[in-house]
Amino acid sequence: MDELSHLLRKRARWTWRRLQDAHSVPDLGYSHIREDGFTNFNLLYLRVHAPKGLRIELFKGDDEQSTGADWEWWFIGAGGSALGFRVQAKVINDRRTGYDHLHHFKEPTGPYQVERLIEDAARGPYRKIPAYCLYTHWIGGRKSAAPGWDANLKPSDYGCAWLDADYVHSNREKSETRTLSHLFSRLRPWHCLFTNPAIAAMDLPERVLSGWNNAFRREPAKPIPSDIIHPEMPDWLWRLRKFKERDQAARSLDTSKRSDPQSIGADITPLSAIDELVGLSGVVVFQEDETYKQNQLFSMPPEPPIPPPEW
Repeated sequence: MDELSHLLRKRARWTWRRLQDAHSVPDLGYSHIREDGFTNFNLLYLRVHAPKGLRIELFKGDDEQSTGADWEWWFIGAGGSALGFRVQAKVINDRRTGYDHLHHFKEPTGPYQVERLIEDAARGPYRKIPAYCLYTHWIGGRKSAAPGWDANLKPSDYGCAWLDADYVHSNREKSETRTLSHLFSRLRPWHCLFTNPAIAAMDLPERVLSGWNNAFRREPAKPIPSDIIHPEMPDWLWRLRKFKERDQAARSLDTSKRSDPQSIGADITPLSAIDELVGLSGVVVFQEDETYKQNQLFSMPPEPPIPPPEW
């Protein structure tokens, strides 16, 4: 398990505990628990605690409604290759043990949110993998999660779990497919992208794609092909970094913002100025250097990789 995987696992367990806290307050109600709160706290934690040699950048936007996607995740390898995910987050209502808004659509005659997610992931010069991140908690521990249970994982490892958007799309008209009991065997904790020692020698995008195909797209006919990995990072990333540099320079001259908590965290940049990013809540970039890649190669534990659940 590499360093990023350790951080992701820690945040999944933190998310599980916060949902557990919410469940213990009878009058709280799940209308008060928002996906964007978990997303912002978790990504900020990753940025603050980034391992040596792994550059983690956050570029914050707004207006989720226009595209149906929360964030884009981009993994940049030591050799410059890039892999992107278009990610929609959903939080469980564990009083009903399901994800109430998984099959969401804006209007009765409008498209499902998952349709927009998949379309936007395929649009433009930089294709991405569409995915869901499900913030999850259930009552009853391991017994409640018997179908597809992996003995190497704790229930709290599912606090942040990936789900394939294509599966959501194929079941979008079936309300029962929003339940945890139906979805559990297809969920994988988000740290599991990085737990296979056999792929440690690859660049970061290749490691992530291999982990995704092994853990989440197990049907032999449905692996995502390697051409989803781009030979170079998106050109708009350079523009975002220029925006950030100018913003930081302006802040350094404005002493009133130096102690302002709102100025600490994500880099506030005009995502709307970049066509490919209009409507996103934000972008997170994980860029490794050669040192980080080599560290992961030698830090992998000797135990075998965690097998995916049976479907």
